[in-house]
Amino acid sequence: MAGLPGLLGRLTAAEAERSLPQPAPEGLDRLLARAAAHRSRQRVRRRHRLLAVAAVVVLAGAGAGIGVAVQPGSTPSRVVTATQGDVHATARLRPAAGGTAVELRLSGVDAGEHCQLVAVGRAGQRADAGSWVASYDGAAGIRGVTAIAPADLAALQVETMTGRTLVTLPVNP
Repeated sequence: MAGLPGLLGRLTAAEAERSLPQPAPEGLDRLLARAAAHRSRQRVRRRHRLLAVAAVVVLAGAGAGIGVAVQPGSTPSRVVTATQGDVHATARLRPAAGGTAVELRLSGVDAGEHCQLVAVGRAGQRADAGSWVASYDGAAGIRGVTAIAPADLAALQVETMTGRTLVTLPVNP
């Protein structure tokens, strides 16, 4: 191995170029055509999903405290809100690889409170989705992820580390 750099140093650019395998032109054309067809199928599937979500929203109507935001070319996200006592929470949910991504805005929490976001599935299973300490003004903005899929998510709960529930956000009641 020690002599390899010296041997490679004697190799000219033309010799190196001749030694590399050249791809067959028809193989590259076939690969590019397959990639274009795949992109086209993905665009059609995305449009169909967005149309299905829009149809469900129109047919179902708006639920109390629950909304759906869909932007063309984006993954549908769902916004849920809840207030319990002085605590107000808004969460934006969107499908993520293997579960649900959550963006939570929270206010009215005692300053310095150690909190956790718990996702509750329809079958009653619980999964941690994040934890934090409320800022000096009792507000927080966190991002978390849970392994529970959006369709299987019954609620989000903001709890203290001692298990006291501060607010519950119904997702799929």
